[in-house]
Amino acid sequence: MKPAKLIRYLESKHKEFNNKPIDFFIRKGKELTAQKKVMSATSKVDYSLVKASYLVAFRIAKCKKSYNIGETLIKPCLLDVTSELLGPSAAKKMNDLPLSNDTISKRIIDISVDIEEQIIDKIKLSKWFSIQLDESTDVSQKAILLCYVRFIDFQTSEMCEDLLCCCELPSHTTGSEVFKRLNEYLKKNQLNWENCVSVCTDGAAKTNELKIDSNIKITIENHLQSLYDTFEDYYPVNQDPRDGYLWVQNPFLTNSQHKLCLKEQELLLEISSDIGLQSKFKTMSVTKFWIELKDEYYVLFEKAMKILLPFSSTYLCEAGFSGMTHIKTKTRNRLDATHSLRVSLTTTVEPRFDKIVKTKQAQRSH
Repeated sequence: MKPAKLIRYLESKHKEFNNKPIDFFIRKGKELTAQKKVMSATSKVDYSLVKASYLVAFRIAKCKKSYNIGETLIKPCLLDVTSELLGPSAAKKMNDLPLSNDTISKRIIDISVDIEEQIIDKIKLSKWFSIQLDESTDVSQKAILLCYVRFIDFQTSEMCEDLLCCCELPSHTTGSEVFKRLNEYLKKNQLNWENCVSVCTDGAAKTNELKIDSNIKITIENHLQSLYDTFEDYYPVNQDPRDGYLWVQNPFLTNSQHKLCLKEQELLLEISSDIGLQSKFKTMSVTKFWIELKDEYYVLFEKAMKILLPFSSTYLCEAGFSGMTHIKTKTRNRLDATHSLRVSLTTTVEPRFDKIVKTKQAQRSH
């Protein structure tokens, strides 16, 4: 600003400072600068404390431990170590770290929501996905549905598997109820059933719907025989189910039995005659090879993904229920284990701690 305007502003707005010497204004300027530095340093400390509490909560959930371990064990250990190694000032700062039971619970929920958002976004980018699901009961005898998803992660050019959802079911875990809950979840997250190439389940829910009469032995035998004949049409005993799809496993093998149209066969021939692609195939997994051909050979990429995506068993769900028994114990039977389970089981994404912390207001430990 021009000197004349500054003088007019001083005389009209701050008459009490009109006759002050220059040293007074220099000192005031230094005071304001120092205040800003203190506020900035305090803000950085608070940010670090919040992020540190999220990091501890993440480790607690990963190890499937009780939430109060942060306050009863981890924090006292940190205070002892910092006091001994770094001195009282470091211990004083460590004492402000919020690790109470309720704080850890909220932190784990925030981390779980962030992980879920990332997985849903990756599924949408993948377009196609397959799911496996299973239901069981927890220690409080509540029916729980676990659902895993397999999708294409274009960032790593790999096929990934992770927990999609964990839902509580009514006491009667019928097939229709399982579908209803899963359908609600997919609709809520804007995932389309048309992009689901396969559903793998143990079929236990359907058996709960049947009211079996002891006098229908013959009917059951006839039904099983009919089912056997139907499977024989789709999966002949003397025929390898991979016939017609061996090109997915190795596109460079010479095999005339391809379930491909003429155009697709021409594309496959083009791939098999490319020496560069052949060398590339030897250095990576089958799934990564096809994913990296997405832009150049999209038609074959699409077919290959629909063959490679389906699950072959419900092993991941069974392992997930095993993890739940460590989280929801007899002493923690009222716990909603959904968020802890997601954090402990996820393998494909890392929490975006910086993004989470920016949305939170810092609160020091009391």
